[in-house]
Amino acid sequence: MLRITNLNAFYDNVHALKDISLEIQKGEIVSLIGSNGAGKTSTLSCITGLVGVRSGTIHYKGKNITNVPAHKIVRLGISLSPEGREVFPGLTVAENLKLGRYSKKENTITTNTTYERVYTLFPRLKERTLQIAGTLSGGEQQMLAIARALMSEPELLLLDEPSLGLAPNIVLMLFELIKEINKQGVTILLVEQNANLALSISNRAYVLETGRIALSGTSENLLHDANIKKAYLGSV
Repeated sequence: MLRITNLNAFYDNVHALKDISLEIQKGEIVSLIGSNGAGKTSTLSCITGLVGVRSGTIHYKGKNITNVPAHKIVRLGISLSPEGREVFPGLTVAENLKLGRYSKKENTITTNTTYERVYTLFPRLKERTLQIAGTLSGGEQQMLAIARALMSEPELLLLDEPSLGLAPNIVLMLFELIKEINKQGVTILLVEQNANLALSISNRAYVLETGRIALSGTSENLLHDANIKKAYLGSV
């Protein structure tokens, strides 16, 4: 579904991504793990057209989407739930969800079905439809960010640090929902600092270190890799 080949990206003179190559098959959950500043968010930003690619290519379903503008990326079937949630705090839950639908042609039946699907996944949001997003709890705002990304009916969902700043019980609930979204047919690229949790739900994973892919493999194998345990899982 997605293939990145020898990707290089810069912020001014800072070489953020160095010959990154990875691929995602349809139906997978693939994790991208690494420490702060490793290049995880930069990778997602290049995929979604938010950061320019200096060299290398990104192909989605066989089409070259390198440096395609972000609004066109969404229309192709890729959606991002960003780090830090980034909900529109002065708008209601319903209005935030409506903005997630902006790329789709208006069709009342399809739109209503999408709302129903999202509210079934996140019943707490249905209870708070008219509540101002900025007054939601952190966990509810994260639900809203993911739900808003789903409103465009993506085939590939990019999740950037969904567990950030949330209580452990909320994190576990969210990750169960991520697995359910995947079961419903959405392929997922998951950026997550909680490496243990990310590897526990993903099929495969890539480890980023200072802008390079340091290691890749099945999530099960990486969970038992001594170096990964020491560096990211808090054990030897």
